[in-house]
Amino acid sequence: MIITPALRCQAARYRPEADAIRTARNAHACWHLLGREDPQAAADLAGRLADMLGEDHRRRDVLARTEAVPASG
Repeated sequence: MIITPALRCQAARYRPEADAIRTARNAHACWHLLGREDPQAAADLAGRLADMLGEDHRRRDVLARTEAVPASG
C-alpha cells in the first residue's frame, strides 16, 4: 500500500527536494570531469546544468568556466 511508505517518509521528515539538490551537486562534479576530457561537450551542457543548479555558487562556477569555450549550436 502506498500510504504506509508515505507515512514513513513523513515521520522521517524525508524531503524529496534534498534528493534533487544532491543530484544537481553530483552532476556538477561529473561536469568538471567531463570538462577535462571534452571541454566542448561540457560547454554544450553548461546552460542546462546552470539552470538545474539554481542560485548557487556552483552555477556561477559553471557559467564562469564556460565563458572561454563557446557552446556549439
